[in-house]
Amino acid sequence: MQIVTMSVVKETILLLNDGRIGNFNQVKALTQNLEQKYNIIEKKITFSFFIFLPNFINLFFNTGVNHKKLTRNVTKANFILSSGRRSALAAVIIKKKIKDAQIIQLMRPELKAKYFSFIATPKHDNYKFADYEMLLAPNLISAEALSKAAKKWPKSAKPLKIIAIIIGGDTKNNKINHNKIQTFCAKIHEL
Repeated sequence: MQIVTMSVVKETILLLNDGRIGNFNQVKALTQNLEQKYNIIEKKITFSFFIFLPNFINLFFNTGVNHKKLTRNVTKANFILSSGRRSALAAVIIKKKIKDAQIIQLMRPELKAKYFSFIATPKHDNYKFADYEMLLAPNLISAEALSKAAKKWPKSAKPLKIIAIIIGGDTKNNKINHNKIQTFCAKIHEL
């Protein structure tokens, strides 16, 4: 008697990295527990000078994204995860090459909704084409991550009742510095 084993081919998720850590962490957070079920591939995106133009113009004129680097070695993906307007443009370009892929977009794509299989945006955006509105952005905080961090605390530290406030870091228009953190903490203390 011959025993035949079948290997299950995993579907592939392509994570688009536009170089903005906040955007990329959101797509990473969505897939942090899916490594067993899916092949997860990160694709870094490089942009041209024209990326400052609106997405619909870049899509029409085929500008904004370095196409050769973007589509190199990208032959198969079942899902493309993108976050932010820049990676939304890249996702649509990749979809032209991989017709069967579904694009899951986080945050406003600044392109027509018809290009995307699913769009999730923050509730405060009031984006009428969203399939789902998120109260909070996906993040990498998990019970496991908190447990690991707790082990680093000294044994002598006694348990405290605390409220944690998590803030992001630098953005395109705002840089966090010591003075801003001091001011923020003072305002929180007042509350």
